[in-house]
Amino acid sequence: MNDRILGFTISDKDCESYCSAADPSAIPPVTKDLTDKHVYEIEVDLTEEFVDKLLKARMALDEVGEFTVKMNKNDKVEFVVGYSVANTNRISIIAPTVNGKDKFEGTPLKFPVRNIVEVLRANKEIEGGKLFVKAGGVLKMVYKNEQFQCTYWQFAQIKK
Repeated sequence: MNDRILGFTISDKDCESYCSAADPSAIPPVTKDLTDKHVYEIEVDLTEEFVDKLLKARMALDEVGEFTVKMNKNDKVEFVVGYSVANTNRISIIAPTVNGKDKFEGTPLKFPVRNIVEVLRANKEIEGGKLFVKAGGVLKMVYKNEQFQCTYWQFAQIKK
């Protein structure tokens, strides 16, 4: 625009990414209210047992790039490492959800597994972590202790 590069797009058949330029005039102002206004349908307690199972599933299927959050046939929230098509290796783990925050409508949500595993490893010693999922494709992880609160975000991989 006006001989200035505002950004560029990288794409393939499954994904498109727009990268904004660093010129301050190219970046729109950020709202002053950055509070989280999402309503999350799923809330998962990041128990030691659940985290351990998820990390072991990732190690067992280290070639897999994503995990899926979905409702299983018994109406339970399930995390599936390797869920893609019918003939793939996969490991399913029932999530320890909070009562009343244990159902969502819509298609299964796929998230990059590498980022989530790194967050789980980095915060393994912190008890009481929570993971939240919004059916629209937002995953949030929150860890708190006496000194800090860390919030991590991941967005679902949605094909157009």
